[in-house]
Amino acid sequence: MELNLNLEAFSGPLDLLLHLIKKLEIDIYDIPISEITEQYMQYIKQMQDHQLEIAGEFIVMASTLMAIKSKMLIPIQEVEVEDELIEYEDPRQELVNQLIIYKKYQEASQFLDDLQQEQLKYFSKEATNLTKYQTELVELPENLITINNLKNIFTTLIETNKNDTPTIVKSDTETIQIAVDDLKNYMMDNKETTFEKLFKNYQKPEIVITFLAMLELIKTNYIEVKQKDIYGTIKLILK
Repeated sequence: MELNLNLEAFSGPLDLLLHLIKKLEIDIYDIPISEITEQYMQYIKQMQDHQLEIAGEFIVMASTLMAIKSKMLIPIQEVEVEDELIEYEDPRQELVNQLIIYKKYQEASQFLDDLQQEQLKYFSKEATNLTKYQTELVELPENLITINNLKNIFTTLIETNKNDTPTIVKSDTETIQIAVDDLKNYMMDNKETTFEKLFKNYQKPEIVITFLAMLELIKTNYIEVKQKDIYGTIKLILK
């Protein structure tokens, strides 16, 4: 069986061998080495007939195939050495391993190429310039506490005031407003206080409401919070 091959269609000898195996419907795990060697040598001859330069790797593979073919002609003999039977090693096995690995890479390459071709069917939108929507983050003045500090302190307060009393959450907005008014009056009377003192005798529901009231007064610039040292006392100060 003679094959007419596109001489420039193969990236290397393994690529050519896989093509021949597919065309001749050969089992890659049981390669008829004589037939595959004959077809491979025809390819080399076609290159010579077209006066094309033959890459060295194709010549090396031709030599390898000829060597394997020669070994396959030697009768199989099992040799016993010191009560140990030396099993016959198929001279094609190394070539088969190389072909299987190359085939896996070839299939992976084809899969990625298919994905690329599929992606080309879609038009992507250029990135939108969102510079005008950026807002500059203003750093807090020195000694002012950050929102993370407040979160950590609030978590500590909740953990410290745990009890078995069921928690009743009220959704009435007037409750928060009352807490805001109460905290305003408290700060007007005391001018300054600490986290620990403010939440000392509160249960969990009251802590939540009072904490929300405190955040509201911080947002409206009615009070400020300060912490002189890391992990130090947090102060609430009337502005």
